[in-house]
Amino acid sequence: ELAATTVAGPVLEAPDLETLRRIPGLFEPGLDFVDRVRHDLPHHVTTNAMGFRGRELRADRAPAGMRLLCVGDSYTWGHYVDDEQAFPAALGRLLLDEGIDAEVINAGANGFTILDERLYLEEKGMALRPDIVIVGFTRNDIQDLARERPWIEGMREHARLKSLTIVGPALKALQGTAVFNGMQQLAAWWRVRGSGPSETAGAAESVSLWQSYQGHLRAVARLIQERGARLLLVGWPSADQIEQTASLSPQEKMAAIASEEKAEWLDLTATMMALRRKGVSPTLRPKDG
Repeated sequence: ELAATTVAGPVLEAPDLETLRRIPGLFEPGLDFVDRVRHDLPHHVTTNAMGFRGRELRADRAPAGMRLLCVGDSYTWGHYVDDEQAFPAALGRLLLDEGIDAEVINAGANGFTILDERLYLEEKGMALRPDIVIVGFTRNDIQDLARERPWIEGMREHARLKSLTIVGPALKALQGTAVFNGMQQLAAWWRVRGSGPSETAGAAESVSLWQSYQGHLRAVARLIQERGARLLLVGWPSADQIEQTASLSPQEKMAAIASEEKAEWLDLTATMMALRRKGVSPTLRPKDG
C-alpha cells in the first residue's frame, strides 16, 4: 500500500519557467541525489549550474578547446546509471586520455526524439557554440514522433506550473512522494508499452513517421552547418537487437537517410554485438525498455 506521505526520495526536477529561460539546460541546477524511484536500480545524479547532467562546465569556451554537445533520449542521458557512466562523460574521459582539450555536454533527456532535439538546438543548444553535435538515434525515436505534441513542450508546461504561486510549491512537494513517483512509473510503462518498434506500425503510418524524422533531421543538419559545426548521428541498438531477437531494419533505414542527407553516421550495433560475443555486457542500462 502506498500513501501520499510515503517519501520515495529526491527525484530529477524541472526548473521553474524563469530558470528554464535563463539556463542552457533543461533541469533544475545544483541537484545532487541518489535516484531510488526504481529501488532495484539506484543511481547517482547531479546537475550543474547550467542545468545539464554531470560536472560543472566552462562558462566560456577556451580558445583552443573543442565543445561537443550530445543530444538524445535516455541512451544519452544515461537512465539508471551514475553520472560518470553516461556516454558523454565516458567520451570526455577518452578524449582527455588522447590529449584532446574537449568539453562534452550531456544535453540528453528521457523521452526525446528528433523533433525535441531540433527544438532544443534551435532554442538553446546552438547558442553554446558547439564544434560537434552528436545526435543519438534509437529505434523508438520513430514511433515517438506519433505523439500529439513534442516532449519538450510538456517539460515547458511543467516549468510553467512550477512557477505558479500555489500550484508550484504543491507540485514540488508531490514530486518526492511514492504515490507521485508510482504514477510517473505507470505513465512511463504505458507509454513504452504503446510505442513498440516502428516495424509493427501500419505501413502508411510507418512511412509517414520516417519521412517526418528525415525532415526534422534535415533541418537539424542545416542548422548545425549554418553555425559552422559538424553533425554526427549515432545509432544505439537496444538490448534485444544486440541479442539478435529484434530486427535491425531501423538502423538500416537510418543509414540510408543519413547518406541522403549527407550526415556522418556511426552505427554501434556491430561493435556491441562483438562485445557480447566476447562475454562483455555492452549495454549501459541494466534493464532495457
